[in-house]
Amino acid sequence: MDQETKGHNLFNKPRAEDQDLQESSRKLFYLMEDLGVGLRQAERDEGLDSENSVEVDNACPWTTTRQPRCSRTSRYRTVDGSCNNEERPLMGVAASPFQRLLSATYGRGDNTPREATRGGQLPSARFVSQTLFNAGDDRDEGISALFMQSGQFIDHDVTHTPNAGIGPIKTPQCCTPDSRDRDWVYPSTPNSGQPDVCFPIEVLGSDSFWGRRGRRCMHFSRSSTAPTVFPFVCEAGRWEQRNAASHWLDGTQIYGHTQTERDDVRDKREPAFMAVSAGGPRNRALLPTCALAGLNEREPES
Repeated sequence: MDQETKGHNLFNKPRAEDQDLQESSRKLFYLMEDLGVGLRQAERDEGLDSENSVEVDNACPWTTTRQPRCSRTSRYRTVDGSCNNEERPLMGVAASPFQRLLSATYGRGDNTPREATRGGQLPSARFVSQTLFNAGDDRDEGISALFMQSGQFIDHDVTHTPNAGIGPIKTPQCCTPDSRDRDWVYPSTPNSGQPDVCFPIEVLGSDSFWGRRGRRCMHFSRSSTAPTVFPFVCEAGRWEQRNAASHWLDGTQIYGHTQTERDDVRDKREPAFMAVSAGGPRNRALLPTCALAGLNEREPES
């Protein structure tokens, strides 16, 4: 696997503790298919979910192992964003799905990426970007770099979509290796036989950069998924992308989106303070190193 893919996957690696959500969402999606029930065609014309199925409720992480325990007397809000909405305590919780304004338009009515109206694959994303966008360095004198960085800061507070993995968050092989063991060959099937996790990008021979170099594939993993929390909890037949961050503007890109992350960045002796690393310029404290935060003692996270 090339270095840029490894770097991207390291940044977007899912948390090991969220592996149960990936497995649960997959089981719930294929449950309707296994039972031979069409989507939204079960009791009450709704489909199966934790409210109308005891079996789904027992297998649903949001109503069992991950059920929020809210306290009206707590002085502080929860680190993962749960219980901010008293009527729906799961709304906005870290690792729950993004919410949609419009219904999903997957291909063939399943969970595969959208197809062309006449059937078949849509044009390569690489081809579209090279056709529609011009290379260059256009500058806007009315917007500073701080404007962009502020937008990134807010974005990292409310959104983070980890890549889908195989088993215990192993990176899937979405492109095929060539004779030099480079993942440069576009697979014979668009999803490399792994429709739940792979969506490689085809590079055409006419590509302005990679065409003459022989590369025909760019690795691209699909997003991790999670069982639904709205409008129905753990609804079967739904394929929704996971937001590893809490959905609230609550500063969790600083303090962590989970209790584990919160503990990593807190001073172990004075939990009210953030952990720091010594040795900065003029002996100023810096952000904690991974070793100081204890990340070396467990699976690396995104």
